[in-house]
Amino acid sequence: MQMIGMRFEGIHRDAFLRWGQNEDVATYAVLAADWQPDASRTHEDPAHFDDLPSLPEAFTAFADAPPDELPALYATFAAHEVGEVPTAHAELLQQLGQSHRLGVVSNICGDPARWREHFAAVGLGSAFTGTVFSSEGRSIKPSPRLFHEALAAMPDAQNILFVGDSWDRDMVPVKQLGWATAWISAVSSDDVDCVIPSLLALPSVDVQA
Repeated sequence: MQMIGMRFEGIHRDAFLRWGQNEDVATYAVLAADWQPDASRTHEDPAHFDDLPSLPEAFTAFADAPPDELPALYATFAAHEVGEVPTAHAELLQQLGQSHRLGVVSNICGDPARWREHFAAVGLGSAFTGTVFSSEGRSIKPSPRLFHEALAAMPDAQNILFVGDSWDRDMVPVKQLGWATAWISAVSSDDVDCVIPSLLALPSVDVQA
């Protein structure tokens, strides 16, 4: 079975642990206080699923950010966005990568290089056949464009299981593509092939993809 699109449920977002740094607070202080609701509405608008502004564009359009502050804002936001793949999850993915082809399809706002650096640091640098991050273009999940891009990295794939934790962003578009689905959720559903409480439960899944 091929597996594509591991979305890292269990990742620890540690942004708030870093907000004590005065330079970060000062960097964000140049943003208009109410910029995030406008940016979030754009993110949720289907009209923008294949035309989402980049983070620097959002800072300019919604936050009145000074142009000379954009590089620092982008770098700071990207640093806060990166979390940590827990050891148990990394070890599982390393094991699965020995017998399956794995891929990542993820919505992020910042520089994906930071995530790829983290993957390498936890032993996942060569675990994935392909990694697709939304910030590398203007599309975001649930746009099928990102899933097709991931599939292009393994064009001969026959049996695909997509593992995700978002119903609207993962399960709905993947089901429309005809892929097998494993939903990470505490809520049961008959509309997916299986529901698991954690990525760590994946080895117990028996799905005919």
